[in-house]
Amino acid sequence: MKTCIPLILATALLCPLATLAAEDAAKQKEYFERHKAERLKHIKARQDLLSQESSCLQSASSVDAMKACDEKTKAAHQAMEEQHKKDRMQKMQEQESKRRAEYDQKMKEMQTSAGKK
Repeated sequence: MKTCIPLILATALLCPLATLAAEDAAKQKEYFERHKAERLKHIKARQDLLSQESSCLQSASSVDAMKACDEKTKAAHQAMEEQHKKDRMQKMQEQESKRRAEYDQKMKEMQTSAGKK
């Protein structure tokens, strides 16, 4: 009987931890899938840019045409990098807004619970 009580207490304490671990695993999987999709999108964009550069160079018939291809590719690459920077900044701002909202919510809950006491 004495050994049953600690076992029951341990089980009661570990069940919520298992639930938290499952939620955390689900969040990690969601983050992984989102991150993977973003990386694949950027790789595809770079592949498309290289393909366009390749076809431009293959159709070039002079040095001037090759230079035009290089300039066109450079401009496209810079635009792609700028868009990537904007995407990262937007993502960071969204994360900050989410953290701030969670913090505000916790503070309200703490104030509410302190007011009830």
